Amino acid sequence: MQNEHIVAIWLGEFASRDELFDYTDFFYEENEAGFSQFAHDIGVEWYDEDFFEAEFHGEGPDFGLAIQEYSWYKYYKSPALLSISRLNTKSRGTSLIILFGQKTDMKEENEFLWDYEGQVAEGAPISFVGKFPIELPFE
Repeated sequence: MQNEHIVAIWLGEFASRDELFDYTDFFYEENEAGFSQFAHDIGVEWYDEDFFEAEFHGEGPDFGLAIQEYSWYKYYKSPALLSISRLNTKSRGTSLIILFGQKTDMKEENEFLWDYEGQVAEGAPISFVGKFPIELPFE
């Protein structure tokens, strides 16, 4: 099996970094599975937080610069920025949420991303930007 990598991106509208992470973090009750509002809003029970990045960029950010704060941005920057510019949303967004997925001979991480079609719960503070296959140079 050839290694495969994918990145999925959401644009978020949050008032602060704390609000963003209250939305994306998993919260655990004793002897219970964790719950994340973000995971719920994209229709999954869980995602691997080791393959997750999010940041609050404030009002009216330059996403061309902001996206450079994320891992492997060179491999998805152009199509992601084009997709962000084409979004038909009320706001311009304050945050980016990024999940990475990988499939290798040894393991799969966030494998649901290959079948994910951009569904987002009604009223959620996020908009799906897109998912992009990426080829990493070290493989």
